[in-house]
Amino acid sequence: MTATAPALHTWLPNVDGFGRLVAPHDSQSVAATLADCVRDGQTVVPVGGGGALGLGNLTDPGALALSTSNLNQILSYEATDMTLSVQAGVSLATIQGELGKQGQMLPIEAPHPETATIGGLLATALTGPRRYGGGTLRDVLIGIEVAYPDGTVGKAGGMVVKNVSGFDMMRLHYGALGTLGIITSANFKVLARPRAEVTYISRPLPFAEAIDLGKQLRPLENRPVALVINRSEAGWTVSARFEGRMSGLTAVESRIAPLFAEGITHAGPDSSEYWQEIMDNRAYTGEQVLRLQIGGRPATITSEARRIVDTLESKADTIRDCSVEPGLGQILVTLTEPLPSLETLRGLLGTDLTLRIHEAPLAYRQGIDIWGETPQTIDLMQRLRREYDPTPIINPGRFAGRL
Repeated sequence: MTATAPALHTWLPNVDGFGRLVAPHDSQSVAATLADCVRDGQTVVPVGGGGALGLGNLTDPGALALSTSNLNQILSYEATDMTLSVQAGVSLATIQGELGKQGQMLPIEAPHPETATIGGLLATALTGPRRYGGGTLRDVLIGIEVAYPDGTVGKAGGMVVKNVSGFDMMRLHYGALGTLGIITSANFKVLARPRAEVTYISRPLPFAEAIDLGKQLRPLENRPVALVINRSEAGWTVSARFEGRMSGLTAVESRIAPLFAEGITHAGPDSSEYWQEIMDNRAYTGEQVLRLQIGGRPATITSEARRIVDTLESKADTIRDCSVEPGLGQILVTLTEPLPSLETLRGLLGTDLTLRIHEAPLAYRQGIDIWGETPQTIDLMQRLRREYDPTPIINPGRFAGRL
């Protein structure tokens, strides 16, 4: 099925001139479409919900968008076995809604879950603050189906939680941006949904006090499932999310609540909505901004954050948002114009930190490798690329090392 969709320019911020969309109805059709594209020399951009298509390098402006919108079925859900199989185009909201009927969930969050697809979340490996206590989709992935450019459909893993068949091959596709094939379905072990949750938000604090508060929440007896230190005009606020049984949360309250004196407390649905707002604020905006993810060691990331913020503020007041996730060892920064060059950013970071650009204006992306330094494993990555997509046709040049 082919349709002209000029409005989808807003979906594809890193594909200039996009105008064609195909939406196969099954995995075999996806593979057949890829094989046709190899024959015709046509490049392809996989499209899930469209929310992360600004991630990565610019790819071929004449690429065909291959949508998973018609791969939208829950294939199998066994609540007693706690296993789930879904097609790649099923939205996260649909999955969580179905699992929620049985008191279960996937431990993942995303901006606008009503449009974020499970295939897109696997392909991009994008996560949120809940990763601190809940891990990632990679941790609960037990099976996968992938369509390849040679026209075949391959499977790895299965529907058994302890099944190790194809384990390594399955993990290869996590975070690969579709460069090794297009995910058409996936199987997961699901988890029990916490019976209760509460979020504590501190009053605005000086940075040093916010960091000290964050450190007090790192020991296991006080450890939240999500911990974020946010910059605001009034100072820095610490947000900590706790989940579990009510009896456990009551015990946590006796230790934690005094640390958040004069702050705000959200419980139950209000807590969930607060964290969803945080995720929605991380969605692609289409604005002339530069959104960065800076990674480092959890032990030193807070001191690095202070240095980076001070340096950026001394040059120009371009910081719109900034948050530090000390447990995950990452800093998220949104900069407004005038934007620093990639060389300036790399010089600021030095060698101990990694840089990942989540969003940037089209002009900023021209002629640079968004991923920064070439990975040390580039030889292995190139061999895998040649094995699975030798032409290549899927997202050429978009991934690290311009794969």
